[in-house]
Amino acid sequence: GNIAIIKHTDDGETQVETPEEGAEFEIYLKSAGSYENAKESERDYLVCDENGYCQSVDLPYGIYSVRQTLGWPGRELIEFEVYIAQDGQ
Repeated sequence: GNIAIIKHTDDGETQVETPEEGAEFEIYLKSAGSYENAKESERDYLVCDENGYCQSVDLPYGIYSVRQTLGWPGRELIEFEVYIAQDGQ
């Protein structure tokens, strides 16, 4: 399966979610312990496009850590986990 992200940001002024173009994420198999320790096939590095969208390569089954490494100044960086359990999920 793969991981798709749509990253938006809003400071409250516009009341509209704004795509966070250029936001960057590292994704790695949690059991590897870190992005650096994960095998090439168990990790990916993503950069969001002008719509705030990015998608990983196909990854093996498992629990993945997704950590935002770069975002717009003054905006919150996010971190979460994703479980890939089926083909095409």
